[in-house]
Formats: sequence, C-alpha cells, structure tokens
Amino acid sequence: MYENWMPYADAFKVLVHDNKDVSPIQKFYYLNSTLTHETAQLIKNLAIIDANYPVAWKLLQDRYENKRLITSAHVREIINIKLVSKEDANELRQFINTAISNFNALDVLNIQTPIHEIILSQLYIDRLDAKTKREWKLKNSTQDFPSLKDLFEFSENKCQALEALASSSSNKQKTVYERQKYKPVRHSSSYVAINSKVCECCNQPHTLYKCSKFINLSVSDKSKFVKDKKLCYNCLKLGRLVRNCSSRGCRICKGKHHTSLHISSQNNSFKSNSNNDSDSNQKSSSCSQDSPASHHSSSNTYCSLKSRAQSNSSFYSDC
Repeated sequence: MYENWMPYADAFKVLVHDNKDVSPIQKFYYLNSTLTHETAQLIKNLAIIDANYPVAWKLLQDRYENKRLITSAHVREIINIKLVSKEDANELRQFINTAISNFNALDVLNIQTPIHEIILSQLYIDRLDAKTKREWKLKNSTQDFPSLKDLFEFSENKCQALEALASSSSNKQKTVYERQKYKPVRHSSSYVAINSKVCECCNQPHTLYKCSKFINLSVSDKSKFVKDKKLCYNCLKLGRLVRNCSSRGCRICKGKHHTSLHISSQNNSFKSNSNNDSDSNQKSSSCSQDSPASHHSSSNTYCSLKSRAQSNSSFYSDC
C-alpha cells in the first residue's frame, strides 16, 4: 500500500482535493469510495460531513506519506524483481517496467541519500537477525532514509556492546570455576586430618588390630592393654562404649568384643585335660611308692627285660 500511495494521492489531488467546485462533503464521499478495505479502516469511524474531510485526509497522509516506508517498499520491489526465465518479450517487458517504475518513484521522493546506498542498506538489513533489525528501525524512526555509513556505525556499536557482555559473562564463569576449583582442596585436607591417627600400641600409621606388636600379645595381655588405654572392646577405638558401638563384633562367636580378644574354647579344654592328666600321674606315683605290690611288679618287669637281653646274647643266667 505504501508504494501505491504517492500515485493515488497525486491523482486525487488533481481531480478532487484541489478542485474548488467540489464541496468538502463531496470530497469526503469520493475519498471514502476510492479507498480499499484496509485503508478505509483508518477513517471509517468519521461521519461524512464537511468538517471531517480535512481530518480524514490528514490521517491518510500521516499514515501513508512516510518516505522511509515508501522507499523501503520500492527498494524491495527492485531487489525481489522477478527473474526472466526464458527469452520472451512479455517477461522481459515486465522486468523492465518494474525496474524503471520503482527507480522513477525513488527519484520523485527527493531523498538525499544516494539510491545505490539505499539498495545496499536494504540488502544488508534483510540479512540481520530480527532483534538487531528491530533495534535499527527503532533507532531511525524518522522519515529520512539513513545512509550506509550510519548503518555501519550502528552495527559496530552493537558488536562492541555484545563483545563487552560476552567478556563480562566469561569473567563470571571463570570466577565460578575458580571457586569450584578450590573446593576439592578443602575436602582433601579434611580427609587427611581424619585419617592421621596412629596406632595406640606402636605409634605407627595403622589401626590397632593390624599392629603386629598387638597381634603377638596373648589374649589376656590384649584385654589388659585395651582396658588400660580405655578403648572399646568391640571396635578397639578410643572414646566409645561397648553398649553404644555399632560394629558387628566378634566374627567367631558373634559376641560383643573384637575378634582379636576372642578366647577359644579348645584352649580351655586343653588346659583342663592337661591339669587332669597331671593330677592322675601324681596320684599313681604316690600309689606306686606306698604299695609293695607295685614295687614287686616293677622288679619283675626289670628282671624279665634283663633275661630277654641275655637270651639274645646266648647267656643263660637266672635273675
């Protein structure tokens, strides 16, 4: 519509608007009847009376006599001109008419900016992203068409602003990375502090139940050592009570004590049997000393052994 406004307005001025023989109400009627549906929407709420004609005409001029929009429309017609697909007089004639009519329309607008810069600027703008294109149009809202130099300056300023924002964002990310970088160091130091305890028995960096010196002690000595050091009987650690300890306990009898403190029942049985045997030997010995029969039996045994030895030596003798 913008590119068609100037020819329409020039013809209407000659035939109706500047004709003094036509009354304002007649001019309004002719104006309303010649407008398309889209254009007529702008003045449809105005009553057709003499006083409203100047108002309607000004509304149309303010809306459609925008040199910048008209120029952009003609430039797009030139850029998007239909290609001549074959050697045909009609297609070639249409191509020529479209080019000439749009160039003539640009000349009539009396724009100070050279036509070649206007075309190049339009080509450049059409290839920008939607946000940058909108910013350019809002910045240059006047009717005068900006030069190609103005467009390049705007693009350079926008580029510098984006680079500054990118640099600021990169610094923030770097700061966050540096903060995260030092977190593992703090965790590592706390881990070393937790595992820096030494054995209660030999002051070496290992747990008590792995200490060879502690392992070689007897069970009674181990129990005494644990008691003297005020360690837990269940986990061999300092500062815990057996009733509050959550360790699984002895792996042999499942009791509430450490496996290294377990007393084997076989050892007890062996000691008991040894004591019983020694008592029996003592009793039999006392009996042999007190009984004459036992003494005589021992003598007979000696003589029989002696006699057997002499027999093997071919000596016959009586004991």
